[in-house]
Amino acid sequence: MGNEDKTQHQSPEGHVVVVGGGIAGLATAYRVQQLARAEGLPLHLSLLESEPLLGGKIVTDRTDDFVIEGGPDSFITQKPAALALCRELGIGERVMGTMMPTRPFSF
Repeated sequence: MGNEDKTQHQSPEGHVVVVGGGIAGLATAYRVQQLARAEGLPLHLSLLESEPLLGGKIVTDRTDDFVIEGGPDSFITQKPAALALCRELGIGERVMGTMMPTRPFSF
């Protein structure tokens, strides 16, 4: 009993594997890094993505002078966590608001 191999009970450096490089996977990877850093824990993070580009369904295509956004390109401002994350990532100034909603006239 006293001669047990203690290496099997020691925790190795944290290795987290995030499957998918869409918005959910990227947000997860970011949050895991934040938590490990805040706790001073070592972390090895692997992000697995089958497509050649990250972002999942979110894509930006620049053609000539046009910027074309594809996929989910908005979030609800009543739940400001997404806007806070954009600011934290240093891209808050690139967020564009929508036009005021229009209402049909009733006669």
